[in-house]
Amino acid sequence: MKLAVVLVAIIGTFVLACSTASPGTTPTVPPTTTLVPVTKTLVQPSDNSGNNMGMEFGIGGLVANLEDWADVEVPQFYQVSHIDVSALEAVSKFRSRAGHDYSDSFEECCSLKHYFHPKNFYETALTNPIYSAVDGVILYLTLEDGGFQDDWPNNYEDMTGKPFPDGYKEYQMYIRPDEAPYLWIRHHHISPVREIVETISLSSSRDLMLGHARPAPIGYRVNAGDLIAHGLGEISLEQHLDGTGIPSPCIAASTRREQSHLPGCASTVRFRSIFDHMTDQVFADYQVVSDVVRDDFKVSRAELKANPNECDGEFFINIGNVDDPDVYRVLHGTIQDNAVTSSEQSALFAFEGSGNDESDLFTIQADDVLVISSSGGPIDVTIDGLEGSRTALSHTGTEEKYYQTIIPMAGPIRIVVGAPEAVSWDISIRRPE
Repeated sequence: MKLAVVLVAIIGTFVLACSTASPGTTPTVPPTTTLVPVTKTLVQPSDNSGNNMGMEFGIGGLVANLEDWADVEVPQFYQVSHIDVSALEAVSKFRSRAGHDYSDSFEECCSLKHYFHPKNFYETALTNPIYSAVDGVILYLTLEDGGFQDDWPNNYEDMTGKPFPDGYKEYQMYIRPDEAPYLWIRHHHISPVREIVETISLSSSRDLMLGHARPAPIGYRVNAGDLIAHGLGEISLEQHLDGTGIPSPCIAASTRREQSHLPGCASTVRFRSIFDHMTDQVFADYQVVSDVVRDDFKVSRAELKANPNECDGEFFINIGNVDDPDVYRVLHGTIQDNAVTSSEQSALFAFEGSGNDESDLFTIQADDVLVISSSGGPIDVTIDGLEGSRTALSHTGTEEKYYQTIIPMAGPIRIVVGAPEAVSWDISIRRPE
């Protein structure tokens, strides 16, 4: 491979730190909801000393001459799980219809990132510890903005009945891995530890799209296993095959078509699955909790071609849920295995009908199971209780739907159903014996 070896001492040219990955997957900081400072080593701009491993970095912060690296075999550089695997219920599949269209220069109408669904999701969503999966450098921080910035806070309020914490800011964080300096690890919907926020100045999505943004002149060095944030485990790997290497909000096919004239949509980018690039030691953590292989966390190109997703702009027409096996891989001992079958339940309450309706008030215990069966969709099922309203099911598709979930409340409740008159449904509350 022909590599340009040019040492230039300007802001935007960075040292690639020489470090060796430590084997094993145990985070160096144990899981905690306390903000633990990261040991800080700042990465200075190149001083022409020759201590940059002979690599030149471009204005965007990735290695220069990205075209020379486009065909490199990307190693298994993901050294430590960025989230506690033992606490997970499910992980969304690469190329699935989870969330919204998040696609690259080669695919469209699919999610080329992973969502992580821990146990007690809404109780822990804002406090899940997030670790650095690699030795690398944080060079960009942006606040969540754009068309999806309110989706997660609104979903949190709908499901918990509680207001989203006042003043809680959500960020996206970009890490350049030492072992793969031609791509970004992007963390979504996180609250970084204080030291990172104080070190890395914010970039705006507008400046990223216009190509005006630049990496922090002094980066924030992290080691694999360092605690870097709290929040959702949503993560993407974004390899730049040409261009400046500046991260971009151009992450949907509709955006690339509509804003192809902007610099942020000009680069050729390939998104990758973390399950292709984690070490065997990290993947072993998943095999401890479930009988899985790496391909269980991906929809293949052939499968997607045979059953393509449908999108309206950036939105999936039939967005996937955690209980959809083609969208999420459920891990052992959680949603899939803890689902209570009819033979193991006693019916407490039954409610059936069609279209819009609401039940009488009745009383439940904590951990009673809500079972929903519908002839089609769309259908929304809400639980109204003393603790507020919670969405139990929001099915936007038209196909038949069967769903069950544990109800995280107790006391008097009412079931409210919203659906077209042509959609019939059968709802029951069951209590495990």
